[in-house]
Amino acid sequence: MGNIFENIAKSDFVLALKKIFHHHLQFWKIFMADLCFFVIFYISSVYLDIFLTGNQALNFGVFLIYLAIMFCLYCAAKSFVIQKICLIVQDGKSKVYLKEFFLANIVIGVIFLAVFSAINFILYNVLMEGPRAIIGLIVFIVFFAIFYAYLNIAHSHFFNSKEKKNALVDAFRIMKNNSVGILKIYAIDILLFLIFTGIFSLIGISAKNILMDSPNVYQASSYYNLIFALAAMFFIYLVHYYNRVLFFMKAGR
Repeated sequence: MGNIFENIAKSDFVLALKKIFHHHLQFWKIFMADLCFFVIFYISSVYLDIFLTGNQALNFGVFLIYLAIMFCLYCAAKSFVIQKICLIVQDGKSKVYLKEFFLANIVIGVIFLAVFSAINFILYNVLMEGPRAIIGLIVFIVFFAIFYAYLNIAHSHFFNSKEKKNALVDAFRIMKNNSVGILKIYAIDILLFLIFTGIFSLIGISAKNILMDSPNVYQASSYYNLIFALAAMFFIYLVHYYNRVLFFMKAGR
């Protein structure tokens, strides 16, 4: 029994938590960088129609410029985030390779679009309409799970690797060598989501029983839904932040 607890204490999951709590101020810097990018992306996408006209060619050009600007902002924000995670995991700063990182993200984007398009083509041209929805859902869940792991490992390894040209290819090798560890990360994620959902479900049931005869039950229910939605979004971000650190640790080995 002692060996089990000792192994847990030495595991990456506990080590990552220790590093996160030790560098807790870095979390808020990363959170603000992600939040700023999300706000800019959301506001710009809402008001993009202002710059669109009746000319389709001009609209396409405006859309390409918009994508280019968003892509550059994403690369800059992601570079900042990975440098902070490097500080958390390795207690040291990494050099900025913004130009190379920009090109690497273009390659990753091309790979994503190529595989995504191939999956779509196979699903809609090979499978029958009946099982297509279920099989398609399973395939896309697996695809996005693999891509999410690859994206985090590739980005992390890019800043760790001295050979930037081979970083994206090496990321596949790292994923293969750490396939069991990646599955454990997703298992922990699922467990955390189940615990979070269970806790809020119990709170909701208890609150409903207490306020059942109250005249403000509907208002209280709307407040609860709002609180749950905000808490769920922040919780998902915390899990994502935890995953970032874990994937960086995997990529650093």
